[in-house]
Amino acid sequence: MNEELMTEQNRFECVWDVLCGTKEEALNMKVRSSLMMVLADTFKSEDGPVRSR
Repeated sequence: MNEELMTEQNRFECVWDVLCGTKEEALNMKVRSSLMMVLADTFKSEDGPVRSR
């Protein structure tokens, strides 16, 4: 990884802003990761993940 990105001066709103090549790609990944987190929370139960029958 580029050491310049690792300095304390550089702050990023989101990891996708650093990892993606364009703002559009970063936005797409933010939306996709948010969707996956919602889906994961939806399918969890108190006893652990829901298993297919």
